Amino acid sequence: MKCKLNSILLVLLFSISSFTIASPLATFNYKIFYVPEKGRVVETYFDISGRSVVLTEKQDGSLSADIELTLIFKKGEEIITYDKKSITSPAMDSDNIVDFIDIQRFAVPAGLYDLEIHIKDLNDPVDDGKTTILELDVPTVPETAFISDLELVSAFKKTADPGPFSK
Repeated sequence: MKCKLNSILLVLLFSISSFTIASPLATFNYKIFYVPEKGRVVETYFDISGRSVVLTEKQDGSLSADIELTLIFKKGEEIITYDKKSITSPAMDSDNIVDFIDIQRFAVPAGLYDLEIHIKDLNDPVDDGKTTILELDVPTVPETAFISDLELVSAFKKTADPGPFSK
């Protein structure tokens, strides 16, 4: 019997060839929340290691990385929802390589899904990307009280501009 997991920590390691260093190293996590008037929301978190990506020099002399990230929620062969985007790291210099994050939210009905994750370093010509599939169980909201997942906070500050990184 499969055990229901409320939180998964998945490290995506990519193959190492003799011609390049490791492709993107990303830590993945997710939480499931119930949002009134939206229903169940799956919030995904990626922490991408700045030292595992190819950095390119920008016009101002700073360095940055470009990652392509695709998330596909499937039931069998049917695609329920998906998102594909490019993520550009913050500007860095060679003495201060930092990790960077991505957060996405998906409103999905209750059910069992295959979450297909594809990540690719757009600055690495030999990186074809890596795809990982994991099973994700989005619970039915009961008529009684429903407790969403808990999200730990590593830092916080007040913001006047709401965005994907604010709540």
